[in-house]
Amino acid sequence: MKLYIAGINHNDPMCRKQLIEWLRLIKAENIVSPSFVAPEWDEQIFKLVKSQRPNFLEMIMTEWDFLSLEEARDISFSLAYEGDAHEEIYETLPIVWLDHGREFDEAVLSKFSIYRMNYLKNLNVDKVGQTFVRNLSSKIRGGAINLAGDNPSINKERDRIFYEVIENLSENKEGTWGIVIVGSNHAADTPGSMRNLLDQRGHQCIVNLIDSI
Repeated sequence: MKLYIAGINHNDPMCRKQLIEWLRLIKAENIVSPSFVAPEWDEQIFKLVKSQRPNFLEMIMTEWDFLSLEEARDISFSLAYEGDAHEEIYETLPIVWLDHGREFDEAVLSKFSIYRMNYLKNLNVDKVGQTFVRNLSSKIRGGAINLAGDNPSINKERDRIFYEVIENLSENKEGTWGIVIVGSNHAADTPGSMRNLLDQRGHQCIVNLIDSI
């Protein structure tokens, strides 16, 4: 099966727009729409986090009042963007939730936007209006590289789960091609990563590590 795999950074406010632009190119290359999009989310968790975007936007505009409304919105939409960014290009697609059934603490999850805001503030990016979002993105990506170390495929168990979900789609002939949106560690060409397992199984993996652009 042909798989377009986007490797993203979950925290990066610039990744969403870059993901959408890549999806636009994918659509131009393929006459037939994809059979599915598979984001790294559980549906229930995604909806709970997405619902916090308005509150996240308020926090952003309060903390960084020099940002334009568009810039502030770009940052706010980075919250759980993996689950719905594709709707900018493909209005309706079957969604395969790679993290379906993942356990979560609702009390903790209800504060997701607060945790994300604290994370962004603690990066201590200089408050320069025209380059702030770009500088924020660069600092996030630099931190992700340092965290990944020599082998960015950190959680092999989750890589195996994601691989099995997609492999089952192939075995059940539920699609000819699809789009997969995961953290870049799962899309990296390293032993045991989801991408590596799919490659070994013979799938045609077209990978874009967006967080390295």
